[in-house]
Amino acid sequence: TVASWDLTEPQKRRDAVSELETIEQIIEKNRKAHTSIKDEFIRIWNSESKPFALERVTEKYDALDGWFADLLKKVREVKSQLNKTDGDVTVPDIGFGGGGNRSKGESPEKGANP
Repeated sequence: TVASWDLTEPQKRRDAVSELETIEQIIEKNRKAHTSIKDEFIRIWNSESKPFALERVTEKYDALDGWFADLLKKVREVKSQLNKTDGDVTVPDIGFGGGGNRSKGESPEKGANP
């Protein structure tokens, strides 16, 4: 992963930026797909139900969209740091760390011990 690379070498830094660009594209694609699913859900809900409680359901979609936005911001900040820096670079954890195998529904804080 990018976080484990020696980013003092210019080629490694370019490789890291390239990998982060790929990650950014994947996040954007998933965010757009998620938004489309939300829009379709709203359309179906409104055609078959009254608008009552729709907001409670769509809050979950909005929360995930916020998570995507935060993740994109972190990826872009790291890319910017890598593009500006010529010396030693430390890549912060942006949420893709090898947190070990976690059970479904288990938070990262409760994950495998390091």
